[in-house]
Amino acid sequence: KDLLGKLQSEVVDTEEEYADVLEARSSLAGKISSLRDEVKNHKRLLEEGVAECPTCGQKISPELLREISFEKEAQIRRLETEYSKVDAKHKALDSKLKKLRGELEKAATRASTLAQVHDKVKMLLRGETLNGLRERCRLLKREVDELTSKITEEKARLARLEANRDSLKKAFVDATSIQKSIEKLEENLRKTVKEVSTSLKTLCLPFDAEDPDLKSRVAERIPLSREEIETKETELQERKQRLKDLKSELKNNLKEKRKIEEKLSILEERLRKAEVTRGFIEKLREGIEKRRRRLLRNIQRQALSVYNTLTDQHVYKAFQIDPETYEVYVQPVGLAGFIPASRVGGGHQTLIALSIRMAILNVLGYRSLLILDEPTYGVDSQNLPQLMNYITEMAKNLRQVLLVTHYGIGMEEATNIIKVDIASDGSSQAKTLV
Repeated sequence: KDLLGKLQSEVVDTEEEYADVLEARSSLAGKISSLRDEVKNHKRLLEEGVAECPTCGQKISPELLREISFEKEAQIRRLETEYSKVDAKHKALDSKLKKLRGELEKAATRASTLAQVHDKVKMLLRGETLNGLRERCRLLKREVDELTSKITEEKARLARLEANRDSLKKAFVDATSIQKSIEKLEENLRKTVKEVSTSLKTLCLPFDAEDPDLKSRVAERIPLSREEIETKETELQERKQRLKDLKSELKNNLKEKRKIEEKLSILEERLRKAEVTRGFIEKLREGIEKRRRRLLRNIQRQALSVYNTLTDQHVYKAFQIDPETYEVYVQPVGLAGFIPASRVGGGHQTLIALSIRMAILNVLGYRSLLILDEPTYGVDSQNLPQLMNYITEMAKNLRQVLLVTHYGIGMEEATNIIKVDIASDGSSQAKTLV
């Protein structure tokens, strides 16, 4: 199971890296193709001796065309070198991905016995939000704490039962010792009866050794004190009663012992189930935490990609989201560490916030609704058209986008326009324009 999880994680990471390399490869191929077309056009203009650019109308000379073509060709060579490296990495990742997928398929076959558990976990996680998962973790933690408390109580009770069991074992040992003493006494009694019978025969007395009136009969025949005989008889009766009491106590102790052993068996089974439950909860919690951190890493990568699409000012190398506080940090180009996104300029904050939200939509697959309240706030005029073009393209992949603006930016791309004005009495009035 651990191997399967590790392979799945490695496949996901490799697929993400493969997608990034593939995107970089496609981007380089597009740039190379575009530069080649530009060099081709410049060479054509040079051959035709055109002195004015047909696109912008600027005056051009053969020397300028040669210089531009030379620079473009040098740039093409640099890009081709970079493309070769990226292509080699693409092929290596493709081979690695195929190998990993093969290993994953084998591991999945070996893990078929865990399919029911896997399906159950998937069912538990289906449709859950991050807050929902947190709430479930909190409830599970509370259940674990309750189970731990119960286990502690049961352990204390078990300790008391074990103490009682030790006492019973000691009593059982004592009872066994007494039983042996009784058996020894009975054996001595039998020997005594036998000896008495022998003595009676020796004395030529025609009496039964087990006759209850033997004492009186013998007293009539031999000069023994009646008081001594009665004293011995009293002692014998007391010992018989003691033997009877000890047998009864032994029987009761054996019953109590069986009851305690049954309770101990039940408690041990409960303890085993509690341990299994706690282990399952821990693994579930670990799985949820791994998925949450993987989603955060995907959101960080996609957010940086979206940000670079929104602006040509690529001033950040990486985005980072604190897994505990969810605070966003950025790493500016030229700096080794990260700084809070709240410390950058207002326009950058707007673009970063939009990038994070779009990355969340892409990673979590939510395509129903996106609400943007003044998304152009603080964005400079240089980045504004690019931002609106991205929002327009993005809206094509969503069911509905609701954009709130005070300046009418983006109205030309809107399907429905609702204008809110302030009436003379101070109330707000909404009017549908489209």
